[in-house]
Amino acid sequence: MSSGGGAVRQLERRIGRFYLAACAAVFLIVSCSFLALQYVRATGEAESACENIARVALDEMSSRGAGEVVAFMEDEALSDGSVRIAKGDGTTLASVGDRAPWDIAVQLQGTSSDGTPFSVEASYHRPLPVSPEDGALFAVTAVLAAAFALATRGPLVRSATGPVSEALAQQRDFVAAASHELKSPLSVIALDLGAMAAASEDAERVARLAGEGMAECGRTASLVEDLLALASGDAAGWTLSRARCDASDVFIEAFEQIEGKAASSGTSVEPSLPEDGRALAVDADKAKLVQALRAVLENALDFAPRGTAVGFSLADRSGQAVFAVSDKGPGILDEHKERIFERFFQADPSRTERAHHGLGLSIAREIAEAHGGTLRALDNPGGGALLELAIPLAR
Repeated sequence: MSSGGGAVRQLERRIGRFYLAACAAVFLIVSCSFLALQYVRATGEAESACENIARVALDEMSSRGAGEVVAFMEDEALSDGSVRIAKGDGTTLASVGDRAPWDIAVQLQGTSSDGTPFSVEASYHRPLPVSPEDGALFAVTAVLAAAFALATRGPLVRSATGPVSEALAQQRDFVAAASHELKSPLSVIALDLGAMAAASEDAERVARLAGEGMAECGRTASLVEDLLALASGDAAGWTLSRARCDASDVFIEAFEQIEGKAASSGTSVEPSLPEDGRALAVDADKAKLVQALRAVLENALDFAPRGTAVGFSLADRSGQAVFAVSDKGPGILDEHKERIFERFFQADPSRTERAHHGLGLSIAREIAEAHGGTLRALDNPGGGALLELAIPLAR
């Protein structure tokens, strides 16, 4: 029990760490992309400004001369850039501002008013990779993102591990119920053996005790068989050996298997096949489908009052072969119509004389669903319960 809870807590921690790491990764990717776009935009603006400065200087130099360029540029106060005008031989004619090695630079060629060729080299400071405004925005966003991740971590982890916790709880309940069901017949067998040893001289009593022990052994064997079937279905799903068969053959075989038990219990089974006699072909595992129908029929016989009949019919409805089993027993409460398919569920725990252990309907529903069908509980119009097992007809 504790190991299951510890495994869930370990899973929760792993999912929590993964979620926080994923949130951090997404935040960093989005933030870096945003900052990169901001840097590209700022760099483009700096390059455009640098080119504009160079063209203004070129125009001023071509029309007015170097002195006018210097006066104009000093008035503009080039705090973020520089301008250098030089002759073709490299002689500097005018220079305003300081250029850093990493600045953006643009060089244009021109001719002065007196026909002298020259070049204008303008520079503009390259923007910081992260501006103070973007840095502040990044910090605020990081705090908000961290708060969001921490606030949503708990609900997300609980939502992710909820099915696991529920499955473990169901497993614990299943093991506890199975242990109880196995313990009861074993206790009876142990008591019978002890009584047989004490009454070895009383042949009649020994025979009676031996019969009780054999009945409990049969019940235990049936329980173990059902437990193995459910465990196999849980581990790898139900393995079906499908083949094309007539639903009427499945119906008849299930009826023949249950007819003797119905007679011994003081009830009867009234079969009803489609009147037109046409075949209802299904792709099914015939043995497992018969097993499911037998479980449904045994459940009906278990609750049918002595001297009454259990209805058993087959019909074609909406492209499905529908097997219906009805009884005139106490019926099923609405809140129990789904729960009766849970493992070990007993709608009436006081009925201790029942031979079943609450797994038959669970197995029957799983077999029906493995065939792509359904098994549901309804109210019998004539009183009692109606269980319908439906599987699709073959195409």
